[in-house]
Amino acid sequence: MSGSKDTVAVVGWNPQWPAVARSEASKLAEVATAVEHVGSTAVPGMPSRAVVDLLVGLDTFPDNADDVAAAIVEMGFERVSGTVDDGRIWLRRVGEPRVYVNVVEFGGASWKDTLALRDYLRKHPDEASAYARVKRRAAEDGPDVITYSQRKRETVEKLTDRAHGWRLSHPRG
Repeated sequence: MSGSKDTVAVVGWNPQWPAVARSEASKLAEVATAVEHVGSTAVPGMPSRAVVDLLVGLDTFPDNADDVAAAIVEMGFERVSGTVDDGRIWLRRVGEPRVYVNVVEFGGASWKDTLALRDYLRKHPDEASAYARVKRRAAEDGPDVITYSQRKRETVEKLTDRAHGWRLSHPRG
């Protein structure tokens, strides 16, 4: 995968991340059904990679996903990986601020999983703190993005399962 050799470092939460997300989301909204700030930068106080993650949902995925990805490339992003066959397209903009975009089906499994996890971590600071410790351990020795993701995958899966259970019992968050 292009960009997989970028090393990962987890840093303290930056209060500028939500403003960056709002600014970028307003631009991406022109080509999307919905845009959400996700990942650890969307959880106040949570340590993270210094990358603002945005989830772009398309109600026409996969029909126009490649066209939307091309429009996002025109906004200064590069397509990193993923195809409509994978159910997602990943794009990124490096430099400052770093922004990653994940294009998925609006309301699909990836959409629901990602938002459930974000909302769960926002409402459960103890879980967010425990996850932050996992993230810091996963980032030890400056691994590439793929290794970092693999090191925390099991924890993310467990948290996502708990998030869905919580969402069922707390539908309004």
